[in-house]
Amino acid sequence: MSTRPSDSGSSESWPPQLHDEFKDAQDPAGLIGVRERFSLAESVRVLSYYELGTIARVREFRRGSRRSPKLRIDCEKGNFLLKRRAPGRDDRGRIRFVHALLTALAEQGFPLARLVPARQGETMVELDDRCYELFEFIESSGFPATAEAALEAGRCLARLHGLSGRINVEPSGPFGSFHSAAAVDQALAQIPAAIEAVEDGADRADLDRTCKLLRRGYREAARRAEQVGLSSMSAVINHGDWHPGNLLYRGSEVIAVIDFDSARSEPRIFDLANGLLQFTMLMGEPTDPTGWPEGFDGSRIEAFLRGYDGVADAAGRPLGRAELASLPWLMIEALLVESAIPIAATGTFANIRGSLFLQMVERKIDWIWRRSTRLRRLLG
Repeated sequence: MSTRPSDSGSSESWPPQLHDEFKDAQDPAGLIGVRERFSLAESVRVLSYYELGTIARVREFRRGSRRSPKLRIDCEKGNFLLKRRAPGRDDRGRIRFVHALLTALAEQGFPLARLVPARQGETMVELDDRCYELFEFIESSGFPATAEAALEAGRCLARLHGLSGRINVEPSGPFGSFHSAAAVDQALAQIPAAIEAVEDGADRADLDRTCKLLRRGYREAARRAEQVGLSSMSAVINHGDWHPGNLLYRGSEVIAVIDFDSARSEPRIFDLANGLLQFTMLMGEPTDPTGWPEGFDGSRIEAFLRGYDGVADAAGRPLGRAELASLPWLMIEALLVESAIPIAATGTFANIRGSLFLQMVERKIDWIWRRSTRLRRLLG
């Protein structure tokens, strides 16, 4: 559910993107609207480590996590994006893993925003205990929300999984997951009080009922995913955040994938479930989820999965029965994790009242649940 242009130059305008709020929920300053910025001295100092030639223009790029400031650099050598890592997302071992993955994927011709090395060849600049990265800036458009564009997203994901399985890069943790996450119970327990604190006239009894129902639904979805064989599925290196804001489009064509910061080793079906959630959800007016249509776009669901399975030469193997059977339950888990944690932190989701967003989540989950049998037929 993307709301923002992507970090490397998309101009899309979708409703609130789940994962930015989820990331910022781990740093309260981000959720209350504090946006980090580069100082002039800081930007001059960092850019001095790169061979960029004459710099024509430097602009703040207000996209993505508020705790990770970015600058667009237009210069003699081209257009670039300078990024400072957010607090808590700057583990050096983790960054080295992501950079090794990006380098290996680029060598295989995978479409991505390439890292730009500094003068000495390093892909990460460290100054005053802060980490900086420079990427090529790619002009693009947003996800057009069509079946054709969803098919291309599925194809691109299959290619990524196929290549990552052949790349000799050792994953670096710690890894989180939306499956069976203990933090969900805690978040759902905190949500009623968090919403009451910021919403006049909030119905505490109704909030308690909704959160109890969602907690039970989350646990049951996790159980059903395990029941069909999730724990026996082999792992690949997943992107970890496969949504429209992280794919750069021109028309219906994916020209680059960005933001591998959540890459991790886990079953590929986790990426598939999150991708289906993000690329097929039906939405409407960004600030009023009460008017959003029910459910998901069946034509985009079918296209996304057809695109994935159509890249057999790269993916190595088609999706299996157990993987397809787990998808509805993993979609429910993914939606709950990325919604509940931000609301528990502030009582809101981006600029949306927490109670309204929670009602939308309940409706979407109910839609998946009631159609799980039909969805499994559509999926496989």
